[in-house]
Amino acid sequence: MPTTSGSRVNATPAPSSGVTRSAAPMSSAHAPACVCPVCAGLQTFVRPRFFAGQLLTDSELTALTQYVVDKQRLHNVYLHGWGVVCGFQVECDGCGPGVLVRPGYAIDPCGYDIVAPAAVSVDVISLIQQCQVTDRAMNCDPPTYPQATGCEDEQTWCLFVRYTEQDSRPVSPLGGTAMPSCGCGGSGAGSGCGCGGASVRAGWECGCSNGS
Repeated sequence: MPTTSGSRVNATPAPSSGVTRSAAPMSSAHAPACVCPVCAGLQTFVRPRFFAGQLLTDSELTALTQYVVDKQRLHNVYLHGWGVVCGFQVECDGCGPGVLVRPGYAIDPCGYDIVAPAAVSVDVISLIQQCQVTDRAMNCDPPTYPQATGCEDEQTWCLFVRYTEQDSRPVSPLGGTAMPSCGCGGSGAGSGCGCGGASVRAGWECGCSNGS
C-alpha cells in the first residue's frame, strides 16, 4: 500500500565544551519554500463546545460530526496512507459477463474508508463503453464517422473503486411538512433545507480509466 514519505533529520547533541550557548530566537513564520509539499494542505480544526442552556441547531450538530470525520480522514491519510488494506481481489466471474470484486477494506486518497462487505459482480465491458462515451468529443458539423481499427491492438484499462455517500432514513421536520422555502416537499435529500435524510450511508462503486 503506497504511503506518503518525508525527509527525517537526526539531531545529535554536540559534546559539552563548558561554554554556555544561548538558543537563537525561533520565528513562527517560515518562507513558503520551508513548508513540506505533503503538509502544505494541512489546516487546524475547530471542535464545537456545548453548554447548558445553549440553543442547538443542525449547524452545531453537523459541525461536530464533520469534526470527527475530518480528523479521521487526516489520521488515515497522513499516518496510514491510502490504498487497499485487505481484500478487494478481482477475479473472473464464472456466472456473469465481467469480473467479481471480493469483499475488502481500502482508504481512498482523501482519507475516506471504503468498505465492501460482500462480493460484487462488475460488468467491465459496460464500464469501458460508458467511459469511452464520456471521453468522446461531440463533433457533428461536419459529420464524422468512426474509423475501423484492428482488433489485435491491446488496450489497458484500470478498474478502481471510489467512495460514495447517500442519504438514508428520510425524515420531515417537526409538524410533518417541509419548510415553505424548501420546495422539496419533504424529500429534498442533500438540499440543506432540513428535510433530507437523517443519516448518511457510506458506500462505494467501481469505475474504470484508460491506463494506456
